[in-house]
Amino acid sequence: MSEYEDRIAKVKGMLERFDRDLPGEVARMNKAEAEYHTALGKFIEIFALVESQLFAFIERAARMPNTTARIVAGGWRTGNMIVFVQSLWRAEAPPAEDAFLQDAVGQLHLINNLRNSLVHYRSEFEYGDPDEPRLSTNAGRQQPSKTATEFRVSAAMLDDCVFDLLTIFTRLFTYQTRESLPPEDRAEYMDRASAVIRPDHAWRYKLHSSPPAKPPKPKRQRRKK
Repeated sequence: MSEYEDRIAKVKGMLERFDRDLPGEVARMNKAEAEYHTALGKFIEIFALVESQLFAFIERAARMPNTTARIVAGGWRTGNMIVFVQSLWRAEAPPAEDAFLQDAVGQLHLINNLRNSLVHYRSEFEYGDPDEPRLSTNAGRQQPSKTATEFRVSAAMLDDCVFDLLTIFTRLFTYQTRESLPPEDRAEYMDRASAVIRPDHAWRYKLHSSPPAKPPKPKRQRRKK
């Protein structure tokens, strides 16, 4: 079955469901909407918590006084802060024992892409079926030369994001606490914090998107001699 035929089948199925039981389908969609928006509100709130902790991390990692950090980075979005942190690490590679921070920032980058899509482009049931993940896309607003980006999202996926965000927050906070301790006490503290920074940690949120494709670069034609 082609993609077009699959879309037609889904629309037909939606119409048949509504024709059989309109009140039941409306009630089912309303319930799913309420569950989704409850999860979305919690996700947005916890994301803001992590964003604040990321700012505090930048202040300490870049060795900036608080006033300077507020002037320089106070207006940065999460994406800007992530790029800055990664630039710091390229300039001065973090020690091996800080791999738990790189792992956390990488997962935050993934979640931030989803968050940006939800905040700027919202989401909706694509075929009126609350059993299917919702669709968030910039289709219709992206530049004509670029491919639209699509994210699939559900209440369960947002709950997974919240779980990961709390882990990211804990890791950033762990770093803050460690750096505030005398050097002789840091190793013992990190041993006690090993449960939240273990290298085999499995993140719950996985990518459910179609990233924009980069347009191919035009081939240069060699001039004839």
